[in-house]
Amino acid sequence: MISINATLVLQIIHFLVLAFILNKLLFQPVLKIIDERKQHLEKTKTEIDNIKEKTIQLEKTFLSTESEARKGFTKERVQQNREGMSETESLLDHSRKEADSIKKEADKKAEQEIEQSRPLLEGEAAILAKGIIEKMIGGRPEVGSEMR
Repeated sequence: MISINATLVLQIIHFLVLAFILNKLLFQPVLKIIDERKQHLEKTKTEIDNIKEKTIQLEKTFLSTESEARKGFTKERVQQNREGMSETESLLDHSRKEADSIKKEADKKAEQEIEQSRPLLEGEAAILAKGIIEKMIGGRPEVGSEMR
């Protein structure tokens, strides 16, 4: 049987003192560290969730900005193509006008040269005609039948 004597009381007192000392030196610091770690992990998880949300928002913003930039670029490219086409057409019109004016000048010069050489050619043609007639007739034509 268990006898209640002074050693049992001393053992209980020693146990209580040991439990108190272990609580102060071991259990409370370990529990404090565990709580701090738990709070740190929760804080880190919250920060990670916030960063994920910011990343999603930034991705959406980036995609919308990229889409708008592509639309703007497409519009700008179309506008530049239109401007280029209109400039090309104006250059072509200008070139056609220049070509027409050059052609008209060349036609005028050719007409002037024709007009200048026509009297010479008419004289040469008359001489050639006389020569042909002489050869065909076999002699010189009569004095009154000169050709012009």
